[in-house]
Amino acid sequence: MHEISVAAALMRRVLAEKEARKLERISQIVLQIGPMSGIMPDALQFAYDSLREGTQLEGTELVIHSAELTTCCRHCLHLFDSRLMHTRCPRCGSEELQIMGGDEFFIQYLVTEKV
Repeated sequence: MHEISVAAALMRRVLAEKEARKLERISQIVLQIGPMSGIMPDALQFAYDSLREGTQLEGTELVIHSAELTTCCRHCLHLFDSRLMHTRCPRCGSEELQIMGGDEFFIQYLVTEKV
């Protein structure tokens, strides 16, 4: 379960940002995670909830937004959501496809509060 090391790295990054910006309190960490990122959102949530206890991030909510798996047809340039794992373009039938999105894993933003 590599999500433990991912959660630990996430916490280090957020705490570094908190210190650099002299933030008093972070109430939410909002992430964007794509289905091809290799990160299991439920496992990351569990790891984060376990690791945050007793730290400056205790009580901070982790909010996870799912990114779409987006594919582009190289023939007709049609963009489509490929959660159904299309092997052909739904518009022209071409098999020349390129994954354009869905491997994201990043912090979208932090919600801060003054204490």
